[in-house]
Amino acid sequence: MATIIIRGQEQKDYAKRLIDGLTLAPTMVVEIKRFRKKRSLSQNALLHKWFGLIAEEFGDTPDGVKSDLKREFLPMVERHSQITGEITMEPKGTSELTPQEMADFMTRIEAWAPKFGIILPTTKDFTEN
Repeated sequence: MATIIIRGQEQKDYAKRLIDGLTLAPTMVVEIKRFRKKRSLSQNALLHKWFGLIAEEFGDTPDGVKSDLKREFLPMVERHSQITGEITMEPKGTSELTPQEMADFMTRIEAWAPKFGIILPTTKDFTEN
């Protein structure tokens, strides 16, 4: 499987050559979509720190907290099971979020936590001496 991020003519030409070189069997899927930058590693690290702190407070696991907060604050998306054919509605996965969507998710969690007496650290807490 090839993923090509086209930022210029060279990558565009390379993609064309790949498509021209495809055979008709087996059947292939070519998907073209707008490039989206994924969330930052620092956002991810801080969010998982938060899940751990909230889990301690509620006597839950970080994965349980993540699952609950995704259902609470993220939009629901339709998922199609390739195995059963079942269609379900599930919260959008955090790995699918753009940096802005992740920031919005984290802002909601940060506003929610004090209702339970939980003060979450920020990135500043890790960079200040």
